[in-house]
Amino acid sequence: MAAVKMAGLIATNTAAVVDTFPLSQGTIMAKKEVLDPETLALIEWCIEVEGFLVAGGATVAEAQDHIEEQVEWFTDQFYDGLTPEQAAKEALA
Repeated sequence: MAAVKMAGLIATNTAAVVDTFPLSQGTIMAKKEVLDPETLALIEWCIEVEGFLVAGGATVAEAQDHIEEQVEWFTDQFYDGLTPEQAAKEALA
C-alpha cells in the first residue's frame, strides 16, 4: 500500500512541476546539433570501447569517466585505426 501512495505522490509532484513550467511560456529547449559523419563515427566507436571496458571489469560509470578523461588518447587510437576492442585492451593494460 505504501508503494501505491508513494507513486501517487511522485506523480502529483511531477504534475505540479509540469504545470509550473509549461513549454508555451518560453522554456529554453536545446538546439539540435547535426554531427558530421566523422564525429558520429568517433562517438559510436567510443560507445563500443565502453562496452569492452565494461566487459573487462569496469563499471559503466568508470568506463565513461575514463573515456572522458582520456578523450585525446582515445581519439588518437580511433584515427590510428585501432578497433574498439584493441583500444579497450590497451586502456586496461
